[in-house]
Amino acid sequence: MRNSKNRDKLLLIISIIVAICVAVAFALAERQPDRPAGTEPDDTDSAVISDTTSDITDEITTAKVTDAPVTTEDPVTEPPATEPPTTEPPPVEKVISVLACGDNLLYRPNTFEADERATDGKRSYTFTYENVRELLSSADISFINQETLLCGGNTGYPLFNSPFEVADTLAELGFDVANIATNHMLDVGYDYGVYSTGEGIAVSRKTLEGKGILAIGGYDSEDDFKSIRIIEREGVRIAFLAFTDSTNTIKLSPDSDIFIPYLTEENVRTAVSLAKEMADVVIVSAHWGVDSSRNVTDEQRTFAKLFADLGVDAVIGHHSHIVHPIEWIEGKDGNKMLCAYSLGNFIGIMEYPLTILGGILTFDIHTLEGSKPWIENVGFVPTVYHYNRYYRNNVIYYLEDYTNDLADEHGVYLCYYNRFTVEELSEYLEDTVGKEFLRSKNDYR
Repeated sequence: MRNSKNRDKLLLIISIIVAICVAVAFALAERQPDRPAGTEPDDTDSAVISDTTSDITDEITTAKVTDAPVTTEDPVTEPPATEPPTTEPPPVEKVISVLACGDNLLYRPNTFEADERATDGKRSYTFTYENVRELLSSADISFINQETLLCGGNTGYPLFNSPFEVADTLAELGFDVANIATNHMLDVGYDYGVYSTGEGIAVSRKTLEGKGILAIGGYDSEDDFKSIRIIEREGVRIAFLAFTDSTNTIKLSPDSDIFIPYLTEENVRTAVSLAKEMADVVIVSAHWGVDSSRNVTDEQRTFAKLFADLGVDAVIGHHSHIVHPIEWIEGKDGNKMLCAYSLGNFIGIMEYPLTILGGILTFDIHTLEGSKPWIENVGFVPTVYHYNRYYRNNVIYYLEDYTNDLADEHGVYLCYYNRFTVEELSEYLEDTVGKEFLRSKNDYR
C-alpha cells in the first residue's frame, strides 16, 4: 500500500516537471525569428548577423563624421535674406511769409523833420516807422510801393523827388522789394515841357539796388522789361511784375530807350507768360484806379480777372491812397488769386481822414514737393499815419493803438478841418476789407 502511494507521488512530480518543460519550450519558440520549418541556425547565419552588425556600425561611424550633430532642441529656421523696406520720408511743407505795404509818399516836411532829428549830420527816417518796425522785419519777403523817386532832392507835389537816405531807411527796416512804377515815375527829368527824359527811373533803381532792395517797374529797355525779376526763398522762385496805368500827363521822350510798363493787355500777357515759364509763384504790383477814390473801377476789375485767368497768384494794388477791398478771384482754370486793390497810404501828408488810413498786408506761400505752391493765411493789419498841425511828429501807428485824443491833434483836423474818430476808421475797414482779413499786431508775436 505504501509502495503504491509512493509511486503515485512520483508520477505526479514527473507530470509537473514535464508540463513545466513544455511551457518553457513554447515560450522559447515564440522568441525566435521565423524560419522555415525543420531548419536550425548554423554558422552561416551567425556570419550574416555578424556582417550586418558590422555594416550598421560602419554607417553609424560615418554618420558621426559627416552629419551635423543631433540635438534635442527645436531647429531654428532662419528667414530668407530680404532687402530692408525702402520707405521715403513724407514731403516737408515749407512756408514763406510775405508782407506788403502801400504808398510810401514823402512830402517835403518828412525830410525837414528828418534833418531836425539828424545825429552827427546823418539823416534818417526810421523815427516814422518805429512803431511798426518789428512786424516789418519779420517776413521772409517784404514789399513796399515807393511812390516818389529817390534821386537826392526834396520836392513835393506835383513833381516828387526824395533824398537817397530813404533807401537806407527802407533797407534798415528789412524791405526786399520796392515798386517804382507809379504815376510819378517820370517826375524827375521833366521840366514842364512836352516830354521827360525819364532819368529819375535809372537813378532811383540804382539807389534802391545799391542798398540790396530789388527795384521793380523801372526798366532800361523793352528787353529789360522782359527780364523777369525773381526772388528765391526755400527753393521757390517768386517773380515780381509791375505795371502802372498812368504817368499823369507826362510822356517819355521818344529818344529814350527806357520802357514804361503801362497797364495794357499786351504788356500783361507778355510779362505774365514769361514769368510763368521762369518762376513758381507770380506776384503783380498794380498802380491803378482813381486818386483819392473809395471805389474800385471797372477797368481794375477787368485787369484783375485777366491776371487771375493768366495764373497770377497775388496782386498788390496801390495809387488811390485809400484802402480798397481784398478778395479772392477765380481764374478760368479754377485757380484762386489773392487781390488787394489798394493798401492805402503807408505814409503821406494828405488832407482827408481816409488818406491817413493804411495797412500791412500779410500772407503765406505754402509749398509741398510735387505740388504747385499756394497762398493762405491772409491778413491785414490797419495803420494810421499821424502828423500834427506843424506837419511834424510824422509817425505810423497801429490803428488798435491809436486814440481819439491823438485824432484831435492830427493835422487832418487842425490844418484841413476834417475831423474823424477811431471808430469811424474802424467801421470803414470792417465794411471795406472785411472782418475775415483784419488782424491785430499781436497775431504776429
